Amino acid sequence: MKKFFKRTLMFFGFIIVATLLIGFLNKPSEEDALEAGFASLEEFTEYKSGGYATKSEFEATGFSDLTEAKRFKSLGYQSIAQFKETGFSDLAEAKDYKSVDFDSMEQFESSGFMNLTEAKEYKDAGYNSKEEFESTGFANFIESKEYKDAGYNSKEEFESTGFANFIESKEYKDAGFETKAQFAKTGFINLRQQK
Repeated sequence: MKKFFKRTLMFFGFIIVATLLIGFLNKPSEEDALEAGFASLEEFTEYKSGGYATKSEFEATGFSDLTEAKRFKSLGYQSIAQFKETGFSDLAEAKDYKSVDFDSMEQFESSGFMNLTEAKEYKDAGYNSKEEFESTGFANFIESKEYKDAGYNSKEEFESTGFANFIESKEYKDAGFETKAQFAKTGFINLRQQK
């Protein structure tokens, strides 16, 4: 038992020493910093911790400094050019639109919504555009919820079943029939006879 603990201790001791040695050997030098285009080892370490291996890699992003880079990257933008493609005027606007799942102004404008409040109402009801809602034939979100709770994504879908109402729909569905026509093929007159 003592041999086991001794060997285990030696093994972990070796791992710790090896880790420290590798860390020491991989520690960047002043020369590494200069090769990467940085003025000092401190600057190199700072930019490396921000995700940039060279000064030219950072400069290609168009960010003025690491603070700005961090702000843009927190919203998923890896460069100023990438942000400009979205059509948003600033990060605050981008954050507002992204909170309602729009990644660009073009995407928002194609949705047909007048503003973010309206967009949020439709999206909370399960619709990504006005056109998507209008195609369902529902008059409002209350009606939409009633039909969806009964398992129908549009008025047309419900009407094609031949059921008179949701109560009848549930009775037939519980018996394994998705439409009145499907039940009619069985030759039974009503569900009680079928049972």
